[in-house]
Amino acid sequence: MSKTWPGVIVFTVVLLGALAVLPLPAGGQQTLYKWVDDKGTVHFSDNYYAIPPQYRSQVEQRPLGAPEGSAPAKGAEGTKPSEAGPAGKEAPGAKEAPEKEATTYGGQTEEQWKKAFSDLSKKVQQLQSEVTQKKTYLQAFERGRRMGSSYSKVEIEQYDQYKKEIAGEEARLKELQSQQEELNRKATYLGVPRRIRGQ
Repeated sequence: MSKTWPGVIVFTVVLLGALAVLPLPAGGQQTLYKWVDDKGTVHFSDNYYAIPPQYRSQVEQRPLGAPEGSAPAKGAEGTKPSEAGPAGKEAPGAKEAPEKEATTYGGQTEEQWKKAFSDLSKKVQQLQSEVTQKKTYLQAFERGRRMGSSYSKVEIEQYDQYKKEIAGEEARLKELQSQQEELNRKATYLGVPRRIRGQ
């Protein structure tokens, strides 16, 4: 018994020493790490040491299970998880994390989604207005012709031009409306708020 006791002490000391150097998330909460490689591929891992060394300076940290909109901490160069201060605060001298990162959906911010919906909506409304005006002109022209009205050469040329243009514009309008539907489906899938989708 007395012969094995020193061996137990040595084993215990080695084990405690190994545990002391392992990085522990602040507050006992597991952390998710995100980085982008040279090819632009986004990677995620809950193991800091699985991150290739050349990307550790640009890693973003977020408590596992936190929503995408929560502010991630951008890893300072050479800063490992174990070097963070108490309660997740970085050690003195480390780069400060941004106060808040914009919420993203599918890699796009709320403002980018809002602009995409707004731009497409303006195109649809403008084209709808043009088509309506041309249809009104055609209807008035044809009604006047049936009633025996005479038209100038310019008015007849305008009628012929609108007649040619309107079919293509209606096809373009359907295409834009399909794009609107597709954008809305994508936004709904990614959880973009209804207020941004204009609903």
